Amino acid sequence: MTRTHSITLAASFDELAGARRELAAFIGSALCDIDRSRTVLAVDEALSNVIEHGYRGSDGEISVKMEEDDSAFIITIEDGAPPFDPLSRAPIDIDARLDEGADGGMGVEVLRRLTDARYERNEQGGNRLILRKEKLHEKENL
Repeated sequence: MTRTHSITLAASFDELAGARRELAAFIGSALCDIDRSRTVLAVDEALSNVIEHGYRGSDGEISVKMEEDDSAFIITIEDGAPPFDPLSRAPIDIDARLDEGADGGMGVEVLRRLTDARYERNEQGGNRLILRKEKLHEKENL
């Protein structure tokens, strides 16, 4: 069984709360509370990066396609911002960054840790980020 839901949002931070609600509702109880929250956080980080670093305050749209199959949730984020692969950056040590007092620059590492993230250039221009969150048995989530 595959289930899908899509939304389109303006490249504005004002749109993020609605996107978080839509995704949390789509996931529902199919993931434990922790994994649902982590997945929503990862998508929020990805959308924030597109708004801040991709569109840089200019107008634009972001499409979010949510899919659920028997084994995972797949969230595909597409935008028309200049091409940029955030996953091409080397992984960082979040603990060390926090110890140094950093308060930003960790979003890509959050994506890597919380989901299986993959980047593609969008054939129509722009970017496509695919975040996959496996459905695990409750004992594996702890």
